[in-house]
Amino acid sequence: MSAFFAVFGQKVPQSTIVTERPLATEAPVSKGNLLPKGTPAVWSEDFTDATDWTIDNSGVAAAGYGWDVNNTESSWFFTSVINSTSDGAFAEVNNGDATQGTQELDVVYTLTTTNAIDVNALSGGSNNYILEFLQYGALFNDAQQVYISTDGSNWILAGDNSTVEPLTANGGAAYTNPTLKSINLSGVLPGGTNSLWIRFQWTTAFPDFSTNPNVWITYGWMIDDVAIYVAPSDEFKLHEVYTHDIFNAWDYFQTPTMQTAPSTIGLYISNEGGLAQTKSVNVEILNGATSVFTGSSSPVTLQPGESDTVWFDTGFTASTVGAYSVNATLPADANDLNNAASENFEVTDYIYGHNHALGTSKLSFTDEVEIGIGNIYQINANQLLKGIDVAFAGGSGGTTAGIFIDVYVFEMASASVQDAGNFDVVNFPYQVPSPAPTSGITTITLPTPYTLEAGKLYYVMLRTFQTASEKMAIKTSSKGDKDFSTVCYGPFGTGDAVNNYVGWGVAPAVKLNFNPVLGVNEESGNVAISEVYPNPASDETTIKYSLNNAEEVQVVVLDVTGKIVKTVSNGLQVAGDHTVSFDASDLASGVYHVNIVSEASTVTKKFIKK
Repeated sequence: MSAFFAVFGQKVPQSTIVTERPLATEAPVSKGNLLPKGTPAVWSEDFTDATDWTIDNSGVAAAGYGWDVNNTESSWFFTSVINSTSDGAFAEVNNGDATQGTQELDVVYTLTTTNAIDVNALSGGSNNYILEFLQYGALFNDAQQVYISTDGSNWILAGDNSTVEPLTANGGAAYTNPTLKSINLSGVLPGGTNSLWIRFQWTTAFPDFSTNPNVWITYGWMIDDVAIYVAPSDEFKLHEVYTHDIFNAWDYFQTPTMQTAPSTIGLYISNEGGLAQTKSVNVEILNGATSVFTGSSSPVTLQPGESDTVWFDTGFTASTVGAYSVNATLPADANDLNNAASENFEVTDYIYGHNHALGTSKLSFTDEVEIGIGNIYQINANQLLKGIDVAFAGGSGGTTAGIFIDVYVFEMASASVQDAGNFDVVNFPYQVPSPAPTSGITTITLPTPYTLEAGKLYYVMLRTFQTASEKMAIKTSSKGDKDFSTVCYGPFGTGDAVNNYVGWGVAPAVKLNFNPVLGVNEESGNVAISEVYPNPASDETTIKYSLNNAEEVQVVVLDVTGKIVKTVSNGLQVAGDHTVSFDASDLASGVYHVNIVSEASTVTKKFIKK
């Protein structure tokens, strides 16, 4: 049974549902989520009286379908009730047993306050409110939504759980028991409103595939302790920091020194108060414990309940190898507990990667067809690609030892991974060793290095033809795929159309490796380099090598980007020992390679120019 995940309407079969019960690792959210601690509720409901709520279960009357209100957990997946403050009765929605395939199709289950809430009487008519409730459950293909109405007939979507990572065999987790959900109603309710209805609704998140039973699976969703609070006038929340511009480009966790560029920081903020406010965000970048940049974003004005991502062009380039953190802070307001956020990234010598620290999640497919997994990379400076770093995943459905994988690097003709003009610049087979290397990073060395060019986009991809017994799975990070850099190939389009697709929610560990020592050989077939001296060199430098047979040979010097900076000799040479010299005085200080290119092979030796 395949799960579905979609972006831009794409159908993406990804993995089976889980029958175990992994739990989220984050701590439950405190009452200080959006409100100052101790803020009293002006209205609350704990499901003690079930008649306070009206249930519409789309005509499905059987137990285990739709909403019910009692003190018993009744899903096929969970075994414990919601740990609410009030305890006792709670609301729960289910839709059959996914392990038995008994889910109903084409249903919308609603749970609505029976009577209107007189919000005008709650606070004198300000209509600036925070709606909060406790929840427990997990997300699969659900649309777990909260609606409000001022007339009982017309409904406004106020919030949902769509940003939660789905729980699948590839990762995700059940909600922390309980999780506090806060929704700012300020700016949504018109001024002077006397009546408010609240509705909790469950249906599929993929209505375009409504006839597929998989999109009607739910683990279950439990609700308790619903409350309304008066929103403070001044309350901003800083949700997330992006270390790169994910709107116009891509977000990298690891960037080699040659690919670094001035940093554009993204700051996702929202106005959770009752009045419009104008604020700037303060930013500090640290290299380890050392502050290397401080500044403030341009002021941004947000209306109540409005959110936005502020893009801050810092002008700072993190060019020194090391670990960096971006710390952002909002000015003091009603609740300072949500005014700060941070994110980290690394500058490396040679590794270019999207994903953060690896967790237990993986990206894999059940399809017995050709599938591919990879990432998009933007190249800022010419650099010689020497290898691909991959974190293969093990366990059930993990990478099979001994399978053959095709390693591709595609140059993108446009920003689209589906452009017919895209072409591969690297293409070679790789066999996974036995046992499969699933405990760390595997470096796959390119048979022939290739220079990636500045200003171009490339995507690297591993492809294999899966069977029932031969699979490929790649580890991912928990940071997700917010920049849509993950690319997968397979029958994932409408009607099982085969193509490349983006928008997967996870970032697989498929990285570029520019380490110049990868694949360095000093002897290969007919050619052997015995010495480059002096090393380090300053001016005249001598190369000694030998040929087993007469052959056309080219001797060149390359810099670390793979660019030829000198051609020392070129032509037919006889078998035997050879000595050739060149002047290195005009070379900049740094690391270089001498390449001797024969008709059948290339051998390399490194030297340093002082």
